[in-house]
Amino acid sequence: RLGIIRDVFDLAEASGVSTEKALELSVSYIGETDYTVWVELTSHISKVENLIAEEKFAERMDEYGQKLYLKIAQKMGWEKRSGEKHTDTLLRSLTLYKLGSFGDQETSKKAKKLFDSHQDKSIDADLRGMVYKLVAESGGQGEFNLLMSMHAGESLQQERDRITAAMASFTDKNLLQKTLKFSLSKEVRLQDAIFIITLVAQNPIGR
Repeated sequence: RLGIIRDVFDLAEASGVSTEKALELSVSYIGETDYTVWVELTSHISKVENLIAEEKFAERMDEYGQKLYLKIAQKMGWEKRSGEKHTDTLLRSLTLYKLGSFGDQETSKKAKKLFDSHQDKSIDADLRGMVYKLVAESGGQGEFNLLMSMHAGESLQQERDRITAAMASFTDKNLLQKTLKFSLSKEVRLQDAIFIITLVAQNPIGR
């Protein structure tokens, strides 16, 4: 299943089939539950998403993405299950993030609710990165200030990386400029600056 989806998108890149056909085939994966398959599929979907980000029809990709990720995201839910595999934990974060980033309002509202109550670090560590990013994607100066404050008070590098990844996810160019400026400040380790700059560059608004 992984090989088929990889091959069809490779063929699309080489003009062997249309991208439309590759996207049509992807819809047949709605019932897929394997993490590695979803990683492969998401990689290709994200590439298409970035390529068409500035096209007039880009908003149709949101409808497509919600259709593709809704069933698996609902199946995984927000809470860990007793005895679940490590890959299930990863699949939960991946699919909930993609569903929210494609504009599903319920997912975004849930992420915002968790973020607003996170002063005691109550969000599960496996979900924090995607929650921060979803909040940033629809957030503004207030959310930016809070992320900056969280970064300043954080000593764990892994958590700092989650926060800076979110700071590169805003859709306001002025905030992304501030993120770039921050990346070159004394608050960020030199070896981490390129990580933040690259994430801003990968953001269609940040190009």
